This record gives sequence, structure tokens and C-alpha cells, in this order.
Amino acid sequence: MGKKDKERRVYPKEFKAEAVALAGKHEKPVCQVAKDLGISEKLL
Repeated sequence: MGKKDKERRVYPKEFKAEAVALAGKHEKPVCQVAKDLGISEKLL
């Protein structure tokens, strides 16, 4: 039983594009962008 029993979230392409754009602008640290979006920093 190696995997956690969490449901995998699926994010729309628009959400992914916006997340990358926000992180790429360097206006905020990546950790803050991830927190604002409700996702982990590793996911971003």
C-alpha cells in the first residue's frame, strides 16, 4: 500500500497557464503564488 488514497485533482489548461504566468512574472515569490492559488509549491 504505497500510494495515498487521495483523489487526484485535474486543473484546466487556463488555470495552468495563469499559474505559470503569475510565477514567471516574478512579482511574487513562487511560494506566495502557490499559496494564493491553493496548490503546493512543488506542483507549481
